[in-house]
Amino acid sequence: MRIRILKFGGTCLGRVEDRVAAAARVREARDGGLVPVVVVSAPGRRGAPYATDTLIELGLSTCGDLPPRETALLLSTGETVAAVLMTATLIDHGVAAQAIVGQAAGIQTANGYVGAEVASVEPVRVVRLLGREIVPVVTGFQGTGPEGDVAVLDRGGSDVTAAALGHALAADAVDIFRDIPGMMTADPRVVPEARLIERLGYREAGLLARHGPKVVHPGALLWARRGRMTVHLRPLSGADAGTTVAGYSHQEGEGPLSIVWRQVDSGAARVAIIHAGRDGNPRQQEVIRTILSTDCIPAHVVQRTAGAVIAVVPLEDAEQAVRTLHAQLFETHETGNIRPVMEAAQ
Repeated sequence: MRIRILKFGGTCLGRVEDRVAAAARVREARDGGLVPVVVVSAPGRRGAPYATDTLIELGLSTCGDLPPRETALLLSTGETVAAVLMTATLIDHGVAAQAIVGQAAGIQTANGYVGAEVASVEPVRVVRLLGREIVPVVTGFQGTGPEGDVAVLDRGGSDVTAAALGHALAADAVDIFRDIPGMMTADPRVVPEARLIERLGYREAGLLARHGPKVVHPGALLWARRGRMTVHLRPLSGADAGTTVAGYSHQEGEGPLSIVWRQVDSGAARVAIIHAGRDGNPRQQEVIRTILSTDCIPAHVVQRTAGAVIAVVPLEDAEQAVRTLHAQLFETHETGNIRPVMEAAQ
């Protein structure tokens, strides 16, 4: 049977209409001949009752030094609520489903109660449900920790749960649904003309995930690569456009793939230009510094690293730096394809 992991981010589960849309995706997979296994994150964003950030704030407001064991137990409740709500939605829409927590799904973790890592997966209960044609709805972000208690992974760890579970079940692919189209040449909220990147290799997707917004957890890509699974980063609703991550090979000199930024501290940000080459061209540092200087943006440090060139700029200039670099390093054709022009800039 062709098992497909369908992972739904918290923003896909916060409202009733979102869960209905997610249920439609599950039915779509099943009607297409796939055997779906669902993995869920805690529902909603900060401020929603069971969002992870809300639970963290609740714990801090109650006890400034909550023990790790109890912290993990508290944080795991968000995914548990999401699994129950998603299961109820599926049943209401004619799909036999059952919620199952990470411990029961066979997710074994290591390295403590909080920020744990998935060590192994023994999905006996999941396989048993699939044999009865019941869709398992598995809580992401959690598993069995020390002494059999609950442990939770890093933030965004539900992606890791999905990929590790897919690896254990020999799934053909992992579909990760979020409220964004996929990986892009820049954050469209910062650069309106940013475009979708339709295909990426595991390595390049990992670079974007590590340096920029957490569209997908880097650890999930490691599990996917290990199991040779395709990862589809897809929007919950709308067209089926998205980013496909698989064993694609990008060539040296293809130019930049994406420009991302992340805050370093209260006054600085790291702007990373992700490229396909492993080492990049030594002159890229000079080119980027020159481009930023034309917009009067000081670059305190410009350094090369594997697969990226990183500029440290004042925090208040970070978004403008991304816009300036994107305008200079990418050229948009009428067809909508992105042509890298890093070589031309040199």
